[in-house]
Amino acid sequence: MKHRSKFLVIVDDSEELEVAVRFVSRRAASTKGGIVLLKIIEHHDPQHWQSVEEIILQEARDEAEEKLKKWAKVINATSWNDTAHIWNITISTS
Repeated sequence: MKHRSKFLVIVDDSEELEVAVRFVSRRAASTKGGIVLLKIIEHHDPQHWQSVEEIILQEARDEAEEKLKKWAKVINATSWNDTAHIWNITISTS
């Protein structure tokens, strides 16, 4: 089985994101590689605000998922194949 290269793109609010996405789309297409999109959600753990924290975290997850879907569509529209994949990963620091 042949190894398939993967390119990691950190999805944030920087101005460089669009350029990075377009570059990695072309690079993945030319090498028949894949693209992994990563959005980091900061987690705070104030115990006395736990119910509010859960709402804030869910809103952050929803926003992150929308951003990832948006950029996956851009990548898939400019690539040879559906190369952008989104995985939902939750990391708990507690």
